[in-house]
Amino acid sequence: MQSATFNLRITGVNPTWDAYLTHGVTSWNGTCSSTMCVTISFNSSSPRTMTAGNYSETWWGEYQPGGWPWDRTFAIRANATSLSASTLSTMDNRSKMTAAHELGHALSLADNPSTTSASIMKYPSTSAGVLTVPTTFDKTNVKNKY
Repeated sequence: MQSATFNLRITGVNPTWDAYLTHGVTSWNGTCSSTMCVTISFNSSSPRTMTAGNYSETWWGEYQPGGWPWDRTFAIRANATSLSASTLSTMDNRSKMTAAHELGHALSLADNPSTTSASIMKYPSTSAGVLTVPTTFDKTNVKNKY
């Protein structure tokens, strides 16, 4: 995506999942540098979507990019089945982490960055715990891209 400003719509979820997915948005909003701020808003007709459902795969979340680089679209899916089955942290934390992590992909961040710093983009492990918001490292990484 060429801009840290975009809109999306949350679709097909109950109020609990709406809150988890909205948490992902609010955790990134306000990440600012001298030249840009992350601004993710909601629009009921946006081609960029976030949803949650029960999927048979083992992933917690999935980011599917589409469109052109200057007008990136995407679909984010949270897997309630895998998130419910995990014993790592709480369901609340796992779900919030997944929403923030997948939105990190929409902001051009990759999985498992090579750093010793904490990052929402690293897959959680029992030793690292589950982060629910982007870290200073993540926000700096976004600032450097825009």
